[in-house]
Amino acid sequence: MITTARKLVSLSRGELLLLGTTTVLLLTSRALLTLVRLDWTHRALDRLVRVLPPYASVRDPDTIPWVVAVTDAYIPIYFSCLMRALVGERLFAVNGYRTQIHLGVAKDDEFEAHAWVERRGEIVIGELDEHARFRPLDTYCPP
Repeated sequence: MITTARKLVSLSRGELLLLGTTTVLLLTSRALLTLVRLDWTHRALDRLVRVLPPYASVRDPDTIPWVVAVTDAYIPIYFSCLMRALVGERLFAVNGYRTQIHLGVAKDDEFEAHAWVERRGEIVIGELDEHARFRPLDTYCPP
């Protein structure tokens, strides 16, 4: 707990704002995905990300996967890969970086789905050790 507090104190104001924004977005995605359709959730996240700080101030795109992973790790609530992908994609978009959300299923007999975000052909959010097990079904293109 002390180590976490020290890490938080060492972050810049912008990084703390981005952590707060990401927390709000992840919690919102979790609530909305249980109640409404994917496209409605995406639209709500799009509106929300545009009014919450840090107002499109991420200069290094590598910061976005970091902040999604840190927020996911430190909030004691389960966030699915789809929730993380939606939030990450919206954070990338509001900061001017083009990405795509991919949806896939496992190739083996057991049903398992996965969502991930790609930027320039590389997975930036949702990388798994056994990622080759998943066959992409579709690229989610927001309305």
